[in-house]
Amino acid sequence: MEKLGLDTIELILWSEQEFEIDISGSDTVNIFTVGQFSRYINQKLFDLNGSATTTEAEIFEKIKSFLVSELRIPPDKIDRDSNFVKDLRLDQ
Repeated sequence: MEKLGLDTIELILWSEQEFEIDISGSDTVNIFTVGQFSRYINQKLFDLNGSATTTEAEIFEKIKSFLVSELRIPPDKIDRDSNFVKDLRLDQ
């Protein structure tokens, strides 16, 4: 993720708790979109469990729900290609 401001840190902390994973700051450097982030979490879960316990689509929907309910981003602004900083205005 381009910039680790409060909104981004809140999203990462929520994701770690929600999906029971650790997210390294160095892993997030090249994550720019919601879709990249949901695929990253899906891969982390697969690496930990050896199989997919949650689909990437389910992960995406959970992230979207968090962005809407906690960060007050309108749902119509969020899709897989939404850039966290440029489109969703996280950390600006």
